Formats: sequence, structure tokens, C-alpha cells
Amino acid sequence: MALFYRLRTMAADRAIDEIKDEYLYFSSPDKLNDPMESYIFAFWQGDLVVWKNLFRHYLLCLDFVMVQHHFGIQPSIDDIVLGIESISSIPARSGFIGETVNKIFSDSVINEFINNISARKTKVYEEELVFYLDMFKDYATSVLINSYQTSGTDFTVTKKLADEFVRAYGNLKKSNFFDVMNSYCSTTDNEEKAVRMLFMISSNFRDSIRQSIFGDINDPASLLGINMLSFSGLYVRASKRLLFPKWATVSFMKDVSNPVVWSHYGASHEGMCMIFETNQVENKECLRVLKPVSYNGDGYSYEFRELGLEDVKYSGKLPEVDFFANIGMLPTPQLMKSWYTFDNDRSCLADTVGEPNSEIRHRAQWDSFNQKTLTKLESWAYEKESRLVCDELFKPLLSDDDRKLKFDISQLKGVVFGLGATVDNKIKIRNAVLEKNRDRDGANIDIYQAYYDPHSGLVKHFKLPV
Repeated sequence: MALFYRLRTMAADRAIDEIKDEYLYFSSPDKLNDPMESYIFAFWQGDLVVWKNLFRHYLLCLDFVMVQHHFGIQPSIDDIVLGIESISSIPARSGFIGETVNKIFSDSVINEFINNISARKTKVYEEELVFYLDMFKDYATSVLINSYQTSGTDFTVTKKLADEFVRAYGNLKKSNFFDVMNSYCSTTDNEEKAVRMLFMISSNFRDSIRQSIFGDINDPASLLGINMLSFSGLYVRASKRLLFPKWATVSFMKDVSNPVVWSHYGASHEGMCMIFETNQVENKECLRVLKPVSYNGDGYSYEFRELGLEDVKYSGKLPEVDFFANIGMLPTPQLMKSWYTFDNDRSCLADTVGEPNSEIRHRAQWDSFNQKTLTKLESWAYEKESRLVCDELFKPLLSDDDRKLKFDISQLKGVVFGLGATVDNKIKIRNAVLEKNRDRDGANIDIYQAYYDPHSGLVKHFKLPV
């Protein structure tokens, strides 16, 4: 057993409600204090099969968005990326899609283009991938529009889009672009970093030009016209949803004597701190949380389950994720069909999803997920953070109420008033604690007052009479 501390502000009385209603609020990564929490630092490197399937997947998403936009619907790119295979298999669409895919991938120029990308000897990062997809988009849009017209849908068509791809790719060939990239990037890490920096600068330059001409290009709802100004960038960011499940977390600390953590997370010392005592299960410190464990037609059934606290690891850089090797949000048959085979060709990654390697792959994917959810940059090391992490595979946490998971009140051992906590808030907290102590059997929830210790320069606390 061990003690873990959860610093809280008094904003909107949420901390008091957490005691009264006995819940922990699981925050999504984009709501955490570090904006890098929701960022996945991915790279793309693989054989021709997975690269062809990436361009195919991009084409399917592009087609769906164009059709939806034509009918005045603004779909979520995030949802499209995850569900596009199901959408494309609908009988009314599958024939059209199959013909269009065959038409595009039977083009020798497209095949040569993708083959050159797959032959890259070093990692392709996000900005470079967007560059290639932007080139492909012009050609794909032209073919799609022509196919719509053939099928009777009225789109304004221009052959200039396809011509633009042929011209741009022709310029790359003349300059031996891919040979130069392979030769340059394979020399040292510095060259690879320089190439990535060039693509980042180029991407920002293009975005600035688009912004000045077309307005807010970061608003997804405004980007779904035929020009699709920033569709490729939106697609690449959204495609990372194929890697890991959505997740949410609750943060704790093993020690709250650092005045800085009270300043940052305890509302400048005006908040409070909840003290929890864990159970040790299989050498892991755990808290009991009421979790959904089954589902039937009437809804979810809940039980208290032990959820392990995991220490956050602090690193000089974020972990890199191999995109093609870590697609974890698709069933194995769909993963094989949509990513690891193309026509009659198999990717070298196909063997990893079958027996006896499937269990190894499964463990590797969860290790990658844990590394993502439990790694922060070294500048955050002062927090000494531990987390409860909840993935959303079984039950999505869609609303605020879904994110409030009930904890076992017997594990709440105390609350600490911050140095600057107001008398009014202290009375509210004290009353909530007294009510819980009256209702529970066994040890009470203790109340403490934080104080500054001039000898150590730390924040300590002493026990108050309840």
C-alpha cells in the first residue's frame, strides 16, 4: 500500500463534488495541461503494398468527402478515416470505388510515383507525406470527377488537375528527386533532420499563402470544397486515429511537497489535495474504480475493478511510432484486406497479424500505446506524476458524466487545505468530509492544513481535528 496525492482547484466546486459524489474525472489528452499529450509523433516506412494501400485509403476518404460536400454535408474527417472501409463496401458504392481504384492504380505514372516513395530508405515524416499526398490529390480529384460525370453526377471538371500532377511529378523525375533524397538522407541523422526541416518550412509557407488567399484554412468545415486546400494535412493527422484507441486519464503525485506543483495544480495554493491509499495487486499499486464490465440490450453493467497506477516516464524526446506496424484499431481481417495485401501481393507485415506472431504483435502494440500515454518531456519531471489510464475501446467516454468514474470511498484517506484556501471553501470541504465520515464504517477521512516549512523550503501539512 502507498499514498498518492491528487491536487485540485476549487473552480465551480468540482473538487467538493468529487468528494460528495465519490468520482474521479478522466480527462481526454487534449484537455491536459501539456498540449503534446494528444500529439502522436509518427513516421511512415514500409514496402510497396502498404504504401499503395495508404494512397488507396486516402483516395476513399477524398471521394467520400467530395460526395458529402456536393450534397451539403460536412463530415468529420476523424470518423471517416476509421469508418471509410465500411462506407466503401456498401453495394451502391463498392462497384464505383473498385473501378476508380483500378483506373488510378493501373496508371504507370502513379505506380512509378508510389514505387519511388516506398523505396525511400529512411523514415517519411508527416510534412513530407503531406507533400506527396497533395501531389496525388490533384490527379485523384480529376479521375474522381470524371467518374462522377460518367455515372451521371454533375461536377465541374477540369483536366488541368491531372495535368498538374503529371507536370509536378515530371519535374521531380528530371531533378532525380528520389535518388537525391535517398542518397542525402542515408548519410547521417543531421541530413535527415535537414530534409524534415525543409518540408516543414515548405508546408508552413504553403499554409501561409493559402491563409492569405482563402481565409481560415484550419477550420475543417471550410476545407471540404473541391479544392480541398488542406485536406491532405487533415487526413494525415486524422489517420493517426488508426493507431491507438482513444484514452483518458486521472493524474496523481507521489509527493506534493514541491511548492511549484501547488502553484500549478492547486490553484496557486488556494485549492486542495485528496490523499488516496492504494491496494497492492501483483506488485502494482491500484485504486478500485467502478468500471463497465459487460453490455446487454438494457445498457452497461458496472463493477468495482482494480486499476493500476502507472508512473509517467520523462524523456528528452517523444517516442516515435511506426505507422504501418502499429495500426491497431482495425479487426485482423480488415487489416489484412485493407493494408497488408494489395491485389495478389502481400506486405512483409502480413505475417505479424497471423499465428504464431499475433500475440507478439498485440503485446508490442499495447507497449507502444503505454509508451505514448505515459511519456512526457523532461521539462515536466518536477510533477513526479502517476496515472490511471482508461482506454475507450469498450465504452467511449462521450459526455462529462461518462468521464466521472466512481472510486472506492474507503481509499480516500484525507484532504489537505492549500496554504491560501479560503475559509468558505474549507468549511465546504470539511462539511463534505464530515458527511462521508458519518456514512462510512472504519477509518475516517482526515483533514490537514498545508504550511510552508522554512527549514526545508517545502510545503508540508499537519493534521487538523475533524
